[in-house]
Amino acid sequence: MAKPFLQNLMGQQLEGIWHTSIVVYGLEYYFGYGILFELPGQTHHGIPLEIIDMGETEVPQEIFEEYIDEIREYYTGEKYHLIDRNCNTFTKEVCEFLVGKPIPSHITDLPEEFFRTPFGQQLLPIIESMFGPSSQLGSRQSGLSNQLDPSGQLDSSDQLDPNRQLDPNRQL
Repeated sequence: MAKPFLQNLMGQQLEGIWHTSIVVYGLEYYFGYGILFELPGQTHHGIPLEIIDMGETEVPQEIFEEYIDEIREYYTGEKYHLIDRNCNTFTKEVCEFLVGKPIPSHITDLPEEFFRTPFGQQLLPIIESMFGPSSQLGSRQSGLSNQLDPSGQLDSSDQLDPNRQLDPNRQL
């Protein structure tokens, strides 16, 4: 039911907005309000829609646990960013550590793909007012950050009309 609605709203079909985690040594590790772990399939996200086998690791469990402790300071709730530091960036980094390759690009490229849509371009200022500017989107968002006053609100002269069609090729 949501897919046709999202396609009409965004102007293109996206398969989903993915939450990712990684299962290793009998636990599912994920990032939200810090690095968390549960028994696989027992997180508040429920049972996964898709499981991608990324391979087997040769990293010993003790080394992996030390690694998680080392990166824990970079993955705190305060440092969460919807675009730049989220569950997918965590899973990508951990997967690279464990098996030497990132998670699939159809997951990691989703934010940029979404923000190329007219709807995504309209939401970007709101998201950046909540989480700060995105470094992942680079110069695409630099024009938008100029529209924000110090309180993080859009300047009233630059309010986005949700009924207005934005040029998808417009450089932000």
